[in-house]
Amino acid sequence: MWGSALFYWITLFCRIKSMTLGSGCSTLSMGTRCEVFTAFFSKSDEVVDSSAILDVWHKNIPSKVSLFAWRLFRNRLPTKDNLARRSILPHTDIACLVGCGTPESVQHLFIGCALSNRVWQYVRIWLGIDYVASNNICQHFVQFVFIAGMPRSTFIFFKVIWLACVWVIWKERNNQVFTNISSAPSTLIEKVKLTSFL
Repeated sequence: MWGSALFYWITLFCRIKSMTLGSGCSTLSMGTRCEVFTAFFSKSDEVVDSSAILDVWHKNIPSKVSLFAWRLFRNRLPTKDNLARRSILPHTDIACLVGCGTPESVQHLFIGCALSNRVWQYVRIWLGIDYVASNNICQHFVQFVFIAGMPRSTFIFFKVIWLACVWVIWKERNNQVFTNISSAPSTLIEKVKLTSFL
């Protein structure tokens, strides 16, 4: 037990030590030290910025949605690829429910799928904004919430709308899995609007 824990901490320290500091820094200042040490490493070796994870906990956001988003950013949702990785589903049964043939992963389900793309398009039309969306879920969240040129007071509203959108997409996915009922993207955007104003 102690050997595996020691190996984990040594590996983590080596990863932190080898991270680039960015912006031409040659030493660890207090700001970059906090940035480096507040990075979480998931089991799939993805670096997840803790500020994005901690940013989902807010009094205007229901706890179940915050917990869902926290699991989303850490790739801990029971998507088909995660279930197959844990040998709960066969590796041959990980295709997206929409029928695009792509394996259902967090990135695909919430950003890359035709259904989610359509929902995000409706959100952009509803809000009257336009941006080039990232294909990484954490970057997509940060990019959407902190849209350049918008006042700081709007960040919480964009955060609530983003979380409502991924929550509705997840609920739609579960409806398709468990009840075999699917909704049109125009219906989903209405659910996003309703959820974001609660």
